[in-house]
Amino acid sequence: MTKFLITLALCLIAATATAGAWGTGVFENDDALDFVLELTEGDPAEPVSSPFRFAWHGGGYIDAYLGARILVAAEVYAAMLGNPSDDLPIELKAWLEGKTKSWGNDIKGREDTISTVKSLLDPEKSELAELWSESPDDFARWSETVKDVARRLKGSSR
Repeated sequence: MTKFLITLALCLIAATATAGAWGTGVFENDDALDFVLELTEGDPAEPVSSPFRFAWHGGGYIDAYLGARILVAAEVYAAMLGNPSDDLPIELKAWLEGKTKSWGNDIKGREDTISTVKSLLDPEKSELAELWSESPDDFARWSETVKDVARRLKGSSR
């Protein structure tokens, strides 16, 4: 019996250790956190705008991986505009300190970014919306998060 309990405990620990992050906040999933790591510690050739370029040139459905990266990039831009999320990771705040904050002057780019962020709310266009819509309560919380990002991109605070 003791051997069984030890084996069960080890299985539970292993399952917990490999479980991914998944929450309604922008920075509460593995894809988003991976992109934060890439931006802050990775190849400087990976620009913040790359998720938007993939979405704009991919033409169509945005998978969950790309959607998570779009939201992180949108959070970076919102922070550049002086409207950072309260949940902005510390390493991203530090990384942003040395960055040019002129992005907000590109009105067309800002409008396209806001439009792309809003499109993530449509289950016909976004895997994230499709996945979150399986739980009405979670979808409502996640939708508010996405709408908050879009508001802060427009220059409005909460």
